[in-house]
Amino acid sequence: LCHARPRERTLVVAHSNQALNDIFDKVAGRELDERYLLRLGHGEGDLASDKDFSKAGRVNYMLGRRLQLLVQVEDMAASLGIVGADGAGYTCEGARFFFHEHILAKWEAFIDALGRAGPDAPPSRVADLFPFSALFPDLSEPLFGRQDAD
Repeated sequence: LCHARPRERTLVVAHSNQALNDIFDKVAGRELDERYLLRLGHGEGDLASDKDFSKAGRVNYMLGRRLQLLVQVEDMAASLGIVGADGAGYTCEGARFFFHEHILAKWEAFIDALGRAGPDAPPSRVADLFPFSALFPDLSEPLFGRQDAD
């Protein structure tokens, strides 16, 4: 159900906590991101999982995820060498500002430069113009293959 209709929500109601826990454990065992799961009721502590799917557990999960993403914003600002982006990863508001002022501006300049290069430009031109190569220093292969058509 979750994969067939990803934009819809599914509510499962069972006749007992044991039945609900059994269904929930099976759903949680599938390839479904845990951020989409919430277990309400008195039996939420009886799940066969070490993760907390209660309301408080889901809030804690999202707060932790927020911190992970803010660290990524700080790393992105540092790896791109953007001056004046100190503190971009301190708050969600700062991260949003960083995205709009720095990342989106670089992306739009990249798209404009590709458009000016035209359809006859060699494929290596994409790699030369791409502004975010510094974000991928640890790749085992180059981000872009350096094969020119000419």
